[in-house]
Amino acid sequence: LQDMATLLAYNLGVLGVGYGLIRSGWSARLDDPSLTMPLVGLALISIVLGYVWVDVGRGALLPLAAVVLVHGMHRLTPRQTLAWAGALLGVLSLAAAVMALLSLQGLNLAQEAIDLGVAALGLPVLAAVAGRAHAVLQTHARQRAELRQSLARLEALTTKDALTGLSNHRHMLHLLDVEILRHSRQGRVFSVALLDVDHFEQINEALGRARADEVLRQLAHVS
Repeated sequence: LQDMATLLAYNLGVLGVGYGLIRSGWSARLDDPSLTMPLVGLALISIVLGYVWVDVGRGALLPLAAVVLVHGMHRLTPRQTLAWAGALLGVLSLAAAVMALLSLQGLNLAQEAIDLGVAALGLPVLAAVAGRAHAVLQTHARQRAELRQSLARLEALTTKDALTGLSNHRHMLHLLDVEILRHSRQGRVFSVALLDVDHFEQINEALGRARADEVLRQLAHVS
């Protein structure tokens, strides 16, 4: 019972720390904000500890390991999934051999060998599932990226002036409404400035429309 209590405390501690890091936003600065790789690794360590400490129901830990690996497939590549699974089976096989040499009670070496062998035979299936899941996730990620690009282009078309790249009339009215609402809530003062280009009509007539458009573009990018 003491070993099971220690293992339960370990699992609850891992879950609590992981949940706290994710919910607090601390993990957002990482390449893996969901902490999939560390949590999968710690979960597999828990399975190894349970295999060594718990005398009853060791065979049930192997399907649990498969569940952990499937959960991590949204971040793990097929090769990484197989590496994790192979390493786990290797460690469990070594643990079973050591416990058999030590003649520990509660270990049926023949049954453990069968369970581990069946799990090893399931590795190709796990690899196929991992490959399919990875391909689907890659497709979804590419589609999301394309959608974000399309939305960015659409936003630029609807809010920017095609000639100068500045906010168009519609977008300026929207920004003005936002500032008015902010002023009504916070009382913050804001200003509206209007600029006029002197003698621009003469530039248009003397140099042509193309040169006049270039003048507008240059003026638009003056700090």
